Amino acid sequence: MYGPRLQLGSGSSGSRWQPRDDGQFGLRVPAQNSPLTDLPNRFYAAAATLHNAKVTPQGYIGNYTHHYETIFDKYLGLVPEDTPLRILEIGLGCGMPQEWGGTGNSLKLWRALFPRAAVSFIEYHANCAKEFQADIEATGGRLFTGSQADPKVLGAVVGWASRIGGFDLIIDDGGHDPVHQRQSLEGLFGPALRPGGVYVVEDLLTSYWERYNTTGWAEGAFIPFIKDAIDAMNCHGAMPELTASRWQEHCKQPLLGKQFLAVECGVKICAVLKHRTPPPAGYIL
Repeated sequence: MYGPRLQLGSGSSGSRWQPRDDGQFGLRVPAQNSPLTDLPNRFYAAAATLHNAKVTPQGYIGNYTHHYETIFDKYLGLVPEDTPLRILEIGLGCGMPQEWGGTGNSLKLWRALFPRAAVSFIEYHANCAKEFQADIEATGGRLFTGSQADPKVLGAVVGWASRIGGFDLIIDDGGHDPVHQRQSLEGLFGPALRPGGVYVVEDLLTSYWERYNTTGWAEGAFIPFIKDAIDAMNCHGAMPELTASRWQEHCKQPLLGKQFLAVECGVKICAVLKHRTPPPAGYIL
């Protein structure tokens, strides 16, 4: 019912922690790389096996590279594969070339990693999406068609999220428009993401493309927003009287970033973590 399972490795794609003798003082010297970033590679192994564009296989030669395993293996690598996660991805990959996995490849990926997961999608191209509707709904997911920035579409997603208790993971791999990326985050992060969940935005390189040279850095775009969110996370706290005057008005505003537990960005990707319930001691939301 849940599709085939891939045989996924448990080690890392990087070098392991292999001490060696330095020949002096009897000390044991670690291998070249620190173990602190030696992540599980379940996500990478599954994505590479399926030729999913979220990762770049070893030996690839070209300019189009993604290394999203740096985020996904960190947050998903140790989650048991039989966990019934609730996942929402924006973008089914309609029109995606076969060399990058083809349409619907992410559905295969999430099912390979978590066979009991209910995986939902938002897809702009309705005709393409309908081919996958029965398959998506067979395991508890839902398909929403339309623009990821359309309030009606986002409202329908929020309504479904309220019925299932929210999503554990939301991934924006949709149209890559910087303004739409922010609008989706604002519409879904609070009401559709479970406490303790993770919201991931991919393909942030488009913010720097010529075609988005105005919208990419507009007030409503994602990259300026996420930089502002870092200020919002850090400028409010238990001692507002110590806040510098230049930040006081900013920190008093009801900024979405105040709901963020953390923001972690890698190359072309950012992950936003939501507070668990109750939030950590000392946080003022």
